[in-house]
Amino acid sequence: MRALVHLQGQAVISTACGSGSPEMASAFLGAGASAFIGPVEPEDGGAAIMFVISLYYWLSDRKLPLAEAVARACAIDEETALFRLYE
Repeated sequence: MRALVHLQGQAVISTACGSGSPEMASAFLGAGASAFIGPVEPEDGGAAIMFVISLYYWLSDRKLPLAEAVARACAIDEETALFRLYE
């Protein structure tokens, strides 16, 4: 991936089931991403949507740092809690 993708400090969010593995995060971080967020286990599709909407709210409306915004989005329920942040 490093040879093909140059993310130059961008945060990457994956909503694919179980895509929040350390190996996946390492690939994106190695390609220049500043952060990678993904669920460590298969999650309900509605939970993925809720997580992303909540994350966007905390980042854009409330101007929280990424780690705090992810923590708040994860706190909605047991399904959104499956998302992990790697930096």
